[in-house]
Formats: sequence, structure tokens, C-alpha cells
Amino acid sequence: MINLAIYLRVSTLDQSFERQRSDIETFINRSYGVGNVNIDVYNEKISGYKNSNKRPELDKLTSLIEKDPQHYKCIYVTEMSRLGRNPLETRMLVNDLLFNKKVDICLTSNNGGTYFLNPDGSVNEIQLTVFSLLMDFADIEAKTLKTRSMSGKRQNASKGGASGGAFAPYGYDRINKMLVINEVEAEIVKQIFDDYTHGLGLQAIANKLNQQEIPTKSHSMYGDKLIGGKPANQMTWLASQLKDMIQQPLYYGLRVFQKNKEELKASFEVPELAIISKELFDHCQDIRENKRSNGRNLMTKNVVLLQYLIKCGSCGRNFTHVINKVTKYYACASCVVPPYTNKCGNNSIKINLLDSAIYDAFEDTPQILQYLSDTEAIKEEVTRKIELINSNLPVLEKELTKYENRIDRLINDYYDEKVPPAIYEKKLAQFNTEKNNIVTQLSTQRKQLLSSTETLANLNKPTTNTELLTEAKTDRNKLQAIFKQIIKSITVYKVDLRNTRCDVRLQIAGEELPDVLTFIVNRQGATKSPPVFKYKTFLIKPFDPHTEVEDDYNTEFYNNEKYKDIKDWQFVTKNQIILN
Repeated sequence: MINLAIYLRVSTLDQSFERQRSDIETFINRSYGVGNVNIDVYNEKISGYKNSNKRPELDKLTSLIEKDPQHYKCIYVTEMSRLGRNPLETRMLVNDLLFNKKVDICLTSNNGGTYFLNPDGSVNEIQLTVFSLLMDFADIEAKTLKTRSMSGKRQNASKGGASGGAFAPYGYDRINKMLVINEVEAEIVKQIFDDYTHGLGLQAIANKLNQQEIPTKSHSMYGDKLIGGKPANQMTWLASQLKDMIQQPLYYGLRVFQKNKEELKASFEVPELAIISKELFDHCQDIRENKRSNGRNLMTKNVVLLQYLIKCGSCGRNFTHVINKVTKYYACASCVVPPYTNKCGNNSIKINLLDSAIYDAFEDTPQILQYLSDTEAIKEEVTRKIELINSNLPVLEKELTKYENRIDRLINDYYDEKVPPAIYEKKLAQFNTEKNNIVTQLSTQRKQLLSSTETLANLNKPTTNTELLTEAKTDRNKLQAIFKQIIKSITVYKVDLRNTRCDVRLQIAGEELPDVLTFIVNRQGATKSPPVFKYKTFLIKPFDPHTEVEDDYNTEFYNNEKYKDIKDWQFVTKNQIILN
């Protein structure tokens, strides 16, 4: 009996094959009669511009023909574009089938059906040339329509319109083809960004949302309907999903439109769709950029006072921190985060040196102590940290129980000879590693919870600004909150191998002050035992090199040559802040 193949293709998931299949089967039955041939059907929902080897069903069909060219007498499609949209790719496929494999192709929708092999098995090259030209014209038309469509979508996006797909981004709804903020989801978006800036990792945030039974977008839209074979209301939050959200500029009111990688991005400001501030968004990008080397507050025993506040004056990247048994220092991410291909060469700074210099200068400067008036903001910061730890502890405890149960089941299966020894050893080592990591995190967070609770209790006692800063010297949680309240940012410049300049920008209630407090820290003594910390401060006005100034005061202070031969260093004696 003759074997025939039907190939069906549609471009999107919501399209159906039924019309194509019905038309082709009717054509075959008219030609051969009902039940007189074997028919295999290959169908897929994928773009015709994909290469043939990236279309599973077409690849399956051509692979079978490659092994046995005589298996099918003919492949039936409604039109040549079903085999592919790319003229060159499709022409190579068709030529191989016709000239090399001698497998005919029939287009059923063209004038009652068109075959490309003559009765003697030769190729009707006139017929083939005509259809090749038609494919080229169709490709030009498709690209023209695509360009017009993209232009229309860009225009629609610039006006706040919704474009593409059934889903609006989380935090938004599609109403009358326009994006509007979903107020309930917007609060969750704010919570996600806030949790991320306060030390929770993406997986921890996902665990927290799932524990709170916050529905995903799929759950909210489709309830118990199946999506990809799974009920939508069983879909949970994933770290990968949150990673995309953290990087979504729409949340601060910037619509970025780019259909594919080859196309230039188009950006449109849509402030009416902003859910968070650009400052908060940028802060999260800073954290994400350095995540490989920046230990998070909740996941490390070290409370790093200036974490996420320092930027490199050489390359503009963030400074991160490196802490191990040998050394503890702040350094530009370009120098310590792989792949190390574009090291800027800026100086690193001992953590204890910079922390101590800033603390010492703050305590000796009455003008700065006045910025500590907002004790409630410090309390709020510590309280927030306590809340995050309390919400994360049950999640970790649940994870610990899960791995303990996995280990028990694995051991039982091993003694019941259900698991080979090699697999048992590998799995046991893997599960124990995961378990030990969780135990370490639990221990660290419980210690931080105790420490932060004590800090909050001390903050509730009446105190002056001077006393508040003095007490914070031995309480890193409190001191970190104080630094975060006062310091807007720190930019680090290399003066020479010995000296490093740190421009500290101060703030009151989040508003940056115009003056810059410049520290010159000397790196030489920091490595001695006991360490010698010395620094020099300069309070200077902002300098814009693009504007004319009446004198060279600012220019002089921004010139690093001035800082190479400092003699009157300030030594840190009683105020050394040591990270143990």
C-alpha cells in the first residue's frame, strides 16, 4: 500500500490545523479513494521562519526520508509556505526532496492541486521556478507587513497600549487594548522590589510569595484551566520569573519595545504606568549585578556597613566586598567578579579602614550628627530586617525538613537495594550539601534576628545623637542603619598605590546635600599588625567640569595630584571599627 505524508503547520498556539487537514484529506480521498493509502500526519505550531532542524515534526519527517527515501511517495501541504517562510531554506529543502530523494510534493490549494514530479520521475522545473518566484514575493510581502505591524505596535506602546500575547506584565491589566495598573498586584510588585533591596534573594522571595499564597498571573487569569497540561491555579512563583520582573523597566515607567535581537530597541516614557521609582529600580540592578560576590545581609554572618553604597570612579561599576579568612576589603566588581576581562585597575580598600575612617569623621563632626535626628527611620530599617528574617525562617525550616526526609528515603531505598551504590553515594552527598547549607543559613539568620532584636530594644531608649552614634560602634546592625540613613553614595578614585579618594555624598530624609565630603584614606598602615588607620577629610562644593567657575577652588580639590603628599593625617585610635 502506498505511504503518503501530510505536513501541517500553523504559527501560533491559538491557531488550528483542522482546516488544513480537512482540505488535504479530501484531496487525497478524491485522488486515491477512501482507505486505499496509508497516511501519516506531522503537525506543529511554530514559525515558518524557524530553520527546518529546529522544527521537531518536520525534522522527524525529513529524518525518516533520509533513512528510507522510498518510504513516502508524496508529501502533501496546502501551500509551499507551510514547509517554510524563508525562501533560501525552503528551496534547499524542496530541492533535496525532489532532486535527491525523488519524493514528490503536492500543494493541494493551488488550482486543484500541483505536483512537482512528472510521471517519469523528473522534476517539472518550470513549475518549480514559478513557485520559487512566488515564494520570494511572499517573503517580501511578509516582511513588509511585519515592518508595518512593528511600527504600529511601537506607536501603540508609546501611548501605553498593550501589545502581544494574552498576558499583561504582572502588576498590570489589559483593558480596551490599553495597559492599566492593577492596584492589588502593584502592591506585590512593590513588596518584591523592597524585599530584594533588604537582603532576600529571588528564591527566598518566591518561597515567601508561595507561602503567603499570593496567586501568580496565570492563576489570576485562568483559575483551574489547563496551561501546558497543568492547572493554572497550581502554578507557583519561580526565581526565574522574579528575575525577569526585577529587570522590567516598565515598573518605573519606561516602555522598551524590541521584537527581536536584530532590531534596535525603542524606548517610551509612560509615567502613568510607574509602580516604583527609578531610584529603587536602579538600586536593584546594582544588587543583581554584583550578586555573585556580594553576600546578602540575611545570608551571611557579616554585616557589611557600606554594602551597595560604593561605586567605582574609574569604570562606573559597583564596588563589592570580598571577605575570607585571609582578608576583608571593598573592591570594584570589574576586578573581583568573573570573567575579569575588563579590570579597571582601581584601588581596593580594607573594609576596616574605610568603615573606621567614616565613623571617626562622623563622630568628630557636629554638622553630620544633626542628620541623625530621624531615629524613627533607623528603627524602621531594623524592624524591616527583623520582619524579613521572621518571614524567611519558616521557609528555611520547611526546606530543611524536605531534605531530611529525602535523605531518610534515600537511605531506606539503598538498604532495600532499590538504589545502586554509586547513585546512592552521589545523591547522599548532594542532599547533605543542601542540608548543611540550609542549616548554616538558619543559624546565621537566628543570630541576626537576636542581634537585630537587641538593636531595636536599645533604639527605643531615650538617647542623644552623640550617644546614638557612640552606642552603634559595637552594634553593626544599628551602625549599618545609621550609615544608610546619612550616606547617599560613595565614589572611589585611585590617587596612587598608597592613597584612595572617596567622595561621600550625604543625605537628609533621602534628599542629597549639595556638598561632598571627601576622604583620602591611606592604605599602607591598614595591613600592619596592629593596623594603623589614617585618613584626611575635605568638605568641597560640587564641581561640574562643563561649566565655568570664577576661581579654581573646586578644580583644585578634584585634582588627584593634590592628595599625593598629605602630611597632616588624621589617625583613627579609639574609633576603630573591626569586622571580625
